[in-house]
Amino acid sequence: MAGWSYEDCGTPEGTLLIRSISVTPDPPRPGQGLTIRVGGDLQKLLDDEAYVEITVKLGLIKVHQKRQTLKEFFAEWGASVPSATGRFDVEFSKTLPREIPAAKFKIRLDAFTGREEDAFCLEFTVDFGQRP
Repeated sequence: MAGWSYEDCGTPEGTLLIRSISVTPDPPRPGQGLTIRVGGDLQKLLDDEAYVEITVKLGLIKVHQKRQTLKEFFAEWGASVPSATGRFDVEFSKTLPREIPAAKFKIRLDAFTGREEDAFCLEFTVDFGQRP
């Protein structure tokens, strides 16, 4: 985890419990493909109204904020929302924009069910300032 780290900011009662996350390449690089593997446990099936709020900060400055359904979010990364309770492994893949500045970013994902129950929460720190 040279240029990135994550914190599980979710509750133990969350719908989706995260057990592991790995990133390739490590650290992520602007303009390159990124694959994120996530393993965990799905406690209850997620409804179609489940959504995620994505916040990206550069220091204290919010540079991006977006809300979308979990299905849209997963599809944007070439993945599908787990469709059965129990253990799951999901692989997300995407090419990162070349224009990412050489800086440290905080990326927070707050996910909720359609009934406003906590689904999961993750906060990533990614330092794009560590360039080869």
